[in-house]
Formats: sequence, C-alpha cells, structure tokens
Amino acid sequence: MEGGKERGEREERMQKQRIQTMTIGFRELYYAICTEADGVETYGTPKRMAEAMTADLSVKTADGSLYADDTLSESVTEFASGTLKLGIKELAPEVTAEVLGQEVDQNKVVWAGKDDEPPYVAVGFRAKKKNGEFRYVWLLKAKFKIPSEKYETKG
Repeated sequence: MEGGKERGEREERMQKQRIQTMTIGFRELYYAICTEADGVETYGTPKRMAEAMTADLSVKTADGSLYADDTLSESVTEFASGTLKLGIKELAPEVTAEVLGQEVDQNKVVWAGKDDEPPYVAVGFRAKKKNGEFRYVWLLKAKFKIPSEKYETKG
C-alpha cells in the first residue's frame, strides 16, 4: 500500500509530465502522396496543405487478454483505426483535387466523379509545447474523405 508521501511524489511527477507534454500551438500542416509498388511504400515530397487551425486525432484500439491459472497471463493492445479531423483556413483547389483523387480545371474548379479514388497520404504537423519545444506528428497512411460543409445566412 502506498503511503501519503509516496503518493504525493507520484502525483507531482505525473503533474510535471502533463505540463511538459501540454501543447499550446498547432502549425505547419503538410501532406505527401503515398504510392505502393511490389509491397514497398514510397512517399512524394511533402507539400504544405493549408494554414492549420485545429486537429482532433482519435484512435481506436483492439484489446485482448489471456487468463491462465486464475490470473492475467498475457495482454495485447493494437491500433485498430483512427480519425483525424482538421480545421483549416482554406484548402486550395489543387490540394483538394490531389488528396481526394479528383480533377481541377484551368479555372480552378474541382470536378468530382463517381469513380474518384483518394490516394493514401502521409499527414504531418507540429505542435508547440509549453516548454518551447515542438511535438512532431506524422500519420503515415491515411485517406481523406469529402469534407462536410455548412452554410448559413447572415443576420
């Protein structure tokens, strides 16, 4: 059983760890097209996607446990899927077309079709931490979906 002093020290260490990892910024959103040939993935040169405002990354895991002799013998937690919701200032038509597998014409109109197939992309950004350092995040194999849009009259 943990005594008051040990519990206090442990809670203090956990609080310091939370402060060290707290982020206070989000910037420099990039993407790179991923291609695969003969089982080998290759990434294009990273390109700036848009001015970043928000990123909400949620991850689902699959958990498994094996009990033997009335105790937990083995356990495993594996990545199952994830969702990245981005808030950006504006997505250029060329970027929209490229990440959604669509076409853009000379007038910068993006044309969507029933056979469009978004490519796999790597998505990366950095988040400034409270201590002035950065946390770099790269998701190496993702597919974008057509985003939702909301319009509202003023007044």
